[in-house]
Amino acid sequence: MKYFFIVIMMSIFIITYVWQNIEIMKMKMEYRKLTGVERELTEKNDRVRYNLESLRSFRYMNSFAEKNRLKHISPEDIATVNIESREKKKEDEDK
Repeated sequence: MKYFFIVIMMSIFIITYVWQNIEIMKMKMEYRKLTGVERELTEKNDRVRYNLESLRSFRYMNSFAEKNRLKHISPEDIATVNIESREKKKEDEDK
């Protein structure tokens, strides 16, 4: 009976140790997978940012305008609209 208890305890210890190692390996595999996903997302983000900046560039805008036969903006093409606030109107009426 004494040895039976020792065998049971050793078995529980071995099972616990193996289970713990299996869980650690699962965590390592998931970590590698997630770092790969992070790397892919970082590369995709870099490509999107590069494309955004290239679309914002002045050269791209000029070539787009030339392809679509757009003309340059001149000062005559700009209209200015002044909007007075209500407080300013009340002050003018009070005077």
